[in-house]
Amino acid sequence: MTQSRRVWVLGASRGIGAAVARALSHHQLVVSARSESMLQTLATSLNSPTVVVHPCDVTNPASLDAVHAAINATHGPIDVLVYCAGIGTFAPLVDLTSNDLDQHLAVNVRGLFHALKLVIPGMTARQYGHIVNINSVAVLEPFANCSVYGASKAAARAMLRSLRTEVRADGIKVTDIYVGATDTDIWPSAARSEHGHRMMSPADVANVVASVIDHSLAPQLHLEEILLRPQGGDL
Repeated sequence: MTQSRRVWVLGASRGIGAAVARALSHHQLVVSARSESMLQTLATSLNSPTVVVHPCDVTNPASLDAVHAAINATHGPIDVLVYCAGIGTFAPLVDLTSNDLDQHLAVNVRGLFHALKLVIPGMTARQYGHIVNINSVAVLEPFANCSVYGASKAAARAMLRSLRTEVRADGIKVTDIYVGATDTDIWPSAARSEHGHRMMSPADVANVVASVIDHSLAPQLHLEEILLRPQGGDL
């Protein structure tokens, strides 16, 4: 039986985040997202006494602070952070607005930044911890209509690569997972209807996340970056 750890999944209400929560429900699991009703539905479906719902908004540092404090007070410090929160707007750059840019940075970069600052001190003190971020192949390939989304994900990649060198000696592992086309509602319904048979499923990605976390128990092994693509390649 895999050792149970305290896992906090941000962005757990749907898509990859919900699938990750399902794959990790045997751990002491805290699920967070903005929609409390969707989280409650997820928790009910999991039917596990070790799954706890804590709604929060990753774009609001005070919301993250409050949830993190509640988790520590009630359940203890976080061993594993899985950051699945993310947004994507896909259009030509000239059609995007400064608000689009701000929203992508708020969710895909600043939310991650603040969550990291909350969990890392406790991990450092215990000399153990694991951070898993759901990233995108958009940081590796120049897709059209993906400028702002790709830029925000690239910023997250750069931040985590630097962080990895900072916390390695403290027993903390940082894994960035670059995910290709996955059948979630980040894609328009027409694209899912046409290409869904070629896309990975959220469960495919979640099973990799669960495996990465299980392997993190080996102190000599550090899975730093993983690339997941559909068998047929990018869409």
